Amino acid sequence: MIARLEGILESVDPAGLAVVWPGESRAAGVAYEVMVPASSVPLLSGRVGQRVGLRTFQYLEQQAQGASFLPRMVGFVSEDDERLFELLTKVKGLGVKRALRAMAAPSGDIAMAIAGGDVAGLKGLPEIGKKLAETIILELKDKVGSLSLGATFGGGAAAPSAAGKGDSPSLDAARQAVEALVRLGEDRAEAESRVRRVLKMAAEGGAGMSADEILSASFGVPSGPHGAPGIGRG
Repeated sequence: MIARLEGILESVDPAGLAVVWPGESRAAGVAYEVMVPASSVPLLSGRVGQRVGLRTFQYLEQQAQGASFLPRMVGFVSEDDERLFELLTKVKGLGVKRALRAMAAPSGDIAMAIAGGDVAGLKGLPEIGKKLAETIILELKDKVGSLSLGATFGGGAAAPSAAGKGDSPSLDAARQAVEALVRLGEDRAEAESRVRRVLKMAAEGGAGMSADEILSASFGVPSGPHGAPGIGRG
């Protein structure tokens, strides 16, 4: 099982990437074909010829009604992309390729739409109709958790060069603050709403915050509606 791939990005198109490993040059090494979420294609298009790192996993794609199987590799530029993909593919009707095409918006925005029950927002994604959007919300609303916090930090997608190295310190602190509020008895959706509002105010002031600072500030944030805005809306 290949959990991470780092090499030279040889090509990018909607069907996937070609990454040359060991990546010493584009003329040498083995080229791996990697499928990625739709939102990662424009992010990576400007990095052809450069070194990239992807979190990966492999699966066998059924061919000819099960007569044969083709090995496939899927890659992610961030942990949040990988986590959301894993959740989406557990929903009936969303296979690997369909889920990758549906991930045309940042993972944080999609998670916020799911957490907020935003059927219209999810319907705006490729491959997702009203019925499937409702199913996704029903099955994943309580599972997306702090994935939605990633939307506070530019959509939750890490830069390709930082892939596989974990979340930003700010996002990690936000998640710790949410978990602390939940342990104190706060409803998870409301805890995320409080922390998101604290982070928004901190971002406007240009200041980073630790988990303890976020937690302390959240006690001064009034409770209120925690519905998520639709994808692509402010």
